[in-house]
Amino acid sequence: MFTASFFRSALRPLFVSALFLSAVAAFAQSPSAADGFDPNVDGNVYVLATQADGKLLVAGQFTSLRPGVGASAIRNNLARLNPDGSVDATFDPNANGPIRALVLQPDGRIVIGGDFTALQPNGAATTTTRNRVARLNANGTLDLTFNPNISGGTLPQVNALALQPNGKLVVGGRFTTVQPGTTAAARNHVARFNADGSLDTAYNPNPNSIVLALVSQLEASNFTGTPRTAVGDGKIVIAGGFTSLQPSGTGVVTTRNRIARLNANGTVDSEFDPNANNAVAALAVQRDGKIILGGSFSTLQPPGNENSATRNRLARLNANGTLDSEFYPNFGGNVVAIALAPDGDVMVGGQFTSVWGRGTITTQRPYVARLNPDGSLDTGFTASANSTVAAFAFQPDGKVILGGYFTAIQSRGLATGALRNRLARVGADGTLDTTFQVDAEGRPLVSLVQPDGKVVIGGSFTTVGGLTRSYLARLNPDGSVDASYAPAAPNGRVLSIARQADGKLIIAGTFTLIGTTARSYLARLNTDGSLDTTYNTNPNGQVGALVLQADGKVLIGGNFTSLNHIVTTITPGAAVGTTTATTADGSATTTTTVSTSGGVTTTDKSTNYFRGYLARLNTDGTVDAFNPGASSTVSSIVLQSDGKILLAGAFTAFTPSSGSSSTSQSFIARLKADGTLDNAFTPLVNARATTLVLQSDGKIIVGGQFTLFQPPGDTSTTVNGVVTSTAITRNRLIRLNADGTLDAAYAPNVIDGVVLALALQSDGRLVVGGSFKGIQSAGDATWTLRKYAARLGTDGKLDLTFNLDLSEANGNR
Repeated sequence: MFTASFFRSALRPLFVSALFLSAVAAFAQSPSAADGFDPNVDGNVYVLATQADGKLLVAGQFTSLRPGVGASAIRNNLARLNPDGSVDATFDPNANGPIRALVLQPDGRIVIGGDFTALQPNGAATTTTRNRVARLNANGTLDLTFNPNISGGTLPQVNALALQPNGKLVVGGRFTTVQPGTTAAARNHVARFNADGSLDTAYNPNPNSIVLALVSQLEASNFTGTPRTAVGDGKIVIAGGFTSLQPSGTGVVTTRNRIARLNANGTVDSEFDPNANNAVAALAVQRDGKIILGGSFSTLQPPGNENSATRNRLARLNANGTLDSEFYPNFGGNVVAIALAPDGDVMVGGQFTSVWGRGTITTQRPYVARLNPDGSLDTGFTASANSTVAAFAFQPDGKVILGGYFTAIQSRGLATGALRNRLARVGADGTLDTTFQVDAEGRPLVSLVQPDGKVVIGGSFTTVGGLTRSYLARLNPDGSVDASYAPAAPNGRVLSIARQADGKLIIAGTFTLIGTTARSYLARLNTDGSLDTTYNTNPNGQVGALVLQADGKVLIGGNFTSLNHIVTTITPGAAVGTTTATTADGSATTTTTVSTSGGVTTTDKSTNYFRGYLARLNTDGTVDAFNPGASSTVSSIVLQSDGKILLAGAFTAFTPSSGSSSTSQSFIARLKADGTLDNAFTPLVNARATTLVLQSDGKIIVGGQFTLFQPPGDTSTTVNGVVTSTAITRNRLIRLNADGTLDAAYAPNVIDGVVLALALQSDGRLVVGGSFKGIQSAGDATWTLRKYAARLGTDGKLDLTFNLDLSEANGNR
C-alpha cells in the first residue's frame, strides 16, 4: 500500500491517471527534450498574452526572432509563438511601429494598440493604414471593419486597452484626436469605442495628461491570457501622469493625481481618490476587487488619511480606493508591470534591483519578484534579470513567461546568467526553463496498473526511490521500486502508456531515443522492458494520448501530421539502390538497400503516411487507413462500447481523406468507428477541451479551458456589434448527454486555471485535477478552496470530505 508521504511527493498525479497529460499536449511540443524555451527576440517586449490554444502572443518593438526551436523569422513588433518557442509561420500582422497594448476578445480576435500607423498582414501586397489601434482576426489578418484612428498631439501613442462587458473598448494613451469615420472628434488621452469601432460620443473623461494603464475594476483577472466572459459594472480605473480630469458635459475640473476611477458614463467617481505623488504605470485587480498599482510613486494619500502613507512604487487599495494597510512591500526602483498568478501571488517587474517584503529584510531581486498575497516576498522565487521585466504570461502548469528588455536570466542552479533575449520562461520557483519540461521537478504524469497489481509510471522524472529510472519505471504494489525492471530509457518524457494483451507496453511522449535507438515519440517495449525493434512508426510530432482497441489496434493523438513506418530486413545478396512509390493519397514508400560486408544487405522500407493529429495503428505498428484529418492537437481519446470514438483537443475541423471538404467541429467531437465524423453529435464550447471521461450511463464529462457551452441550433444575433446568444456559462467542466446535448442539471463551477485530468471512481464520483483554485457547486453563493484537486459527487456537487490540499503551502509547488 502506498504511504502518504510517497503519494504526496512522488505520485501525486496518479490519482487522476495523468494529471498533466493534456497540459503536455498544449505546452510541450518541442522536437527535443533539451531545446529549451528561447525565442531570442531582437528588441524589447512590452506585452504578452496566452491564447486558449496555448500559443503565445508577443508584442513590443522588434523586427525578428531567432528561436532555438524552428526557423528564424522576420516579425515586425508582433509575433505568435508555438508552445515550444518556435514562431507560428501562419501569423504575421507586420505593424510598422511599436505595439504597447493588446487584448484578446472572447471570439478570438485580437485588439492591439501602440505607435504604429500601418499594417501589412501575412504578406499582403499593400499596407493598410491603421493609426495606433487595430483589430486582427485570429489568423493575423486585419479586421477591415474596425478603425478607431487615433492621432493628434506630440508623438501620439496608445498605451492601454480595456475590453468592457458590453463589448466596448476603452483606449488610453497620449493623443488628442480620434476619427473612426469621416468626422474627427477631440479626445484627450482616453476614448471609448463601440464593438464595431465607432466612437462612443457620450464618453469623454478628458484627463490632462498621459494615460499609462487601464483596468475594469470588477473584471475577473485574466490569469492565463485566455479570453473570458467579462463581468462588472462598467467602471474603469485609469492611471498615468495626469493630475486632473474634466469630463465633457460637466464643466467641472476634478483633481485626481495619477489615478482615478471612471463611472460607466465616463464621469469621475467622486469616492475614489488614492492621490499618488508620482506616475502610476501598472494596474491589476484581484478577485476580491482590491487594486494593486505600481509605478514611480512613493506616497499615497486617499481621503480620510490625514498624512500621506509611504508606499514605494507598489501599493494595494481596497475596492473603495482606501489604502490596504496590511500590504506594504517596498521596491528599490520603478515598477512597470504587475500580474496575478493563478494562486493569487503577485508577479512584479520593473527597474528595481531590491525588494523589501513584509516580514523580510531587504533582498536583492533585480528586475523581477514574486510576492505572496499578503505582500511578503516569495523567497522561493529566485529568478532575476539583467534589465527591465515588462510583461508576464502564465501557463496552466505553473510556469511564468517573462518579457522585457533583458538579455540574460539568472536563477537557482545557474552559476552565471543564461542568455535569454527579451523573452524567457521560468518555473513557479523562478528556475529557468532550460530543458523544456512541463514538470521541471520531475513527476509521474501517467500510470498503468498491471494485472499483478504492479504499477507502471511514466513522466518527467529521472530517479524514483533512489534508483535511476529515466522517464519510465515500475513500482511494486506497496509503492517501492521494482528493481528487477530496468526498461530501456527514453531520452524524454513519457506521457501515455497502453498495455497489450501479451504484456508488451506501448509508450508515447516527447522522446526521440529509446536507449541509443532512434524512436520518435512512440515505441513498444517487450515484457522485460527492452525495445521491440520490429515496432517503428515514427510520428513527426509529440504523441500525448493512447487508447488500445479490443482488436489490438491502437489510437494515438497528439501534435503530429505524418507517420513514417519503417521495416528493416536483412537478406543475402540483394541489389543496392533506392526506389520511391507514391500512392493516390500522397503517401510515399521508399525502399533503400545497402550492402554490408560478407555480401549481406540491409533493406529499409519506409512508408510515410499523412495523418493530422490522430491515427490508428495496426498491431504490428503499420498505419491503418483510418484518417479523420483533425485540424489541430488531439489531447484525449475515449472509446465508446459501440466503437465510436470521443475526442477532446484544440481542433476546430476535420478533413477526412475520403473527401476534399472540411467539416467544422471545435474542441469536442465523436467519430464513427471508421473515422468519419458523427454529425449527430455537435457540442460546442468556446475554448479548448483537454480531457474527457465516459460514464457507465453513456454521459460524457469534459474538462478544459472553456467558459461557455453553445447549444446546437443557437440563434445568435448581432446588433451594433454586440452578440446576443443562448450560450450557457460552464466554467471548465461540463457533462453531456449521450447525444452531445448539455446535461443542464450538472453545473460545477471551476474557479481559475484549467481542468487537466478526470478520473471516475467505481461509485460514480469524479476526481478532477488541474491548475484551478477552487470549486463552486451549483446553488452555492461562494466557492470552496480546492487547489489542483477535487472530488465531485454524481450530481456535480463538491465532495467536502475529499481535500488533498495540494497547495504550495504544503511543499507541492
